[in-house]
Amino acid sequence: MAVPGASRAAVATGASLAVAAASVVVAVAAAGPAAAAQVCDQPPVADTVQAAVPWSQQAWDPAAQVWPFSTGAGVTVAVLDTGVQTSNPQLAGRVAGGVDLVSGGTADVDCVPHGSGLAGVVVAGQQAGVGLRGLAPDATVLPVQVAQAAVGEPGTTPVDPGVMAAGLDAAVAGGAQVVLVGPVVFRDDPQLADAVQRTLDAGVVVVAGVGDGHEADRDGEGPTAALATPYPAAYPGVLGVAAVGSDGLRADTSQIGDYVDLAAPGAEVVSTGTAAQQVYDGTAFAAAFVAAAAALVVAEPGLVPSGADRPAAVQARLAATAVPPPSPAGYGAGLLSPGAR
Repeated sequence: MAVPGASRAAVATGASLAVAAASVVVAVAAAGPAAAAQVCDQPPVADTVQAAVPWSQQAWDPAAQVWPFSTGAGVTVAVLDTGVQTSNPQLAGRVAGGVDLVSGGTADVDCVPHGSGLAGVVVAGQQAGVGLRGLAPDATVLPVQVAQAAVGEPGTTPVDPGVMAAGLDAAVAGGAQVVLVGPVVFRDDPQLADAVQRTLDAGVVVVAGVGDGHEADRDGEGPTAALATPYPAAYPGVLGVAAVGSDGLRADTSQIGDYVDLAAPGAEVVSTGTAAQQVYDGTAFAAAFVAAAAALVVAEPGLVPSGADRPAAVQARLAATAVPPPSPAGYGAGLLSPGAR
């Protein structure tokens, strides 16, 4: 979906940015969230109230099938994206003070919005007249802004891999147990690869969309062209997520490759916007559902180990409980099933 973004420059890059990001997160955690100061260059896309229960919630029935076992309580999910609009009523009290690595501050304004939608998939609270609820409603979101616009396919304004690497370090420093990476970097980068490995070694689950760059005319039934290889999803240990629609079939643009580990809803996803709700598409939103499911698993006592073994154990658990895929290509282990035991 085409969205406007603010025009801003990154404040720093490379290793120095990683150190600065970690320091800022620690300082923010000690001082508490600050008042929003960022002013968007363009008004965000208009919201509309969505009263109906989203199709993914209808399919999973989390109140009956998921939340009796886990609501994600005590787990922090870092959202690396365009910031999170903390003034949205469904996100109030569910978002910690984070860090904006693009323009400074605590990432509590989302000029797109996009990161707000990712956050809502995870933690959106109940609101009268609105059907949306987050899949892990008692988790906490830690916003880490690494981009000023959504990045899901080649040709869009790229994200600096050094900034994304710093974002991963900031997420770990901020106490996240799960990291959801919204943007895609379409090239291998040693800074990013090293940061991913540090994050996994710290016992933090990393979840990322596999990108929206599949072209049927070019790629057929796959795999997607190598020029669109998505990072960090393509790095070992990262849980790469494809997008499906309400029919359970892969979205046309969802990429195909050995980097796909699971599939989840990523078409016509209702989630939080600036003040109400929006409808989103893309593998980043599919990844948000898997990040929420990872939070549910981590929160359930004794289900997975802590430490460096945790990311692989969470991935194995979600793969083992997935619904078998309708096709061998583009779905990984199958369709996410958060209520399966």
